[in-house]
Amino acid sequence: MKCLKKISLVALSVLAMGSIYKVRHTTFQEPMVKKTDIKVEGVHQIVESEAAHLSESERGQIKSVVLHLSREYHIDPLLILSVVHVESHFKPSAASNRGALGLMQIKPVVVRELSKRQNVSLEHQYLLKDNVFNLHVGVRYLSFLINKYHGDVNKALMAYNAGPTTVSLLYKNRPAPTGGYQGRVLKTYQRYAMLVL
Repeated sequence: MKCLKKISLVALSVLAMGSIYKVRHTTFQEPMVKKTDIKVEGVHQIVESEAAHLSESERGQIKSVVLHLSREYHIDPLLILSVVHVESHFKPSAASNRGALGLMQIKPVVVRELSKRQNVSLEHQYLLKDNVFNLHVGVRYLSFLINKYHGDVNKALMAYNAGPTTVSLLYKNRPAPTGGYQGRVLKTYQRYAMLVL
């Protein structure tokens, strides 16, 4: 029985780990992650653990918004949480010396670009004041990058950190390196995927 349980855990681990990489083979219209429902409890567990310093209502809000955005943009919720962890360690007041703000460390220039590109009115001053707004902008931007790089999560994460111009110039016809920022996000994702099992 123990052997069967271990085999099942390994199979689930491979399934969970594989879901993020299925993104590479999707088209723009296809969902990037199809099995987000099995990760709902994992999202609750991760946010409760990683964001214990926040109030219960803030943690509840983050869980709810991440799950909603995961379904809306077809992005694995564990990937979203991994970006939040690497970017801000779940600290809504995080501010970088380069002007990036909030949970997902969004720069005001990203807000302006998304406003123009998607013909919506977004105001960057809410990045620190409103966790929901910060998460919406961050996930929308991540989704844009995943689509821009045709499902290549590694390039999308690198662009999220270094900017799409850099990635497009240096890695147009070759894979981006797997270390650095994107490596940290994907290692966090792997750790979270193991917690969900």
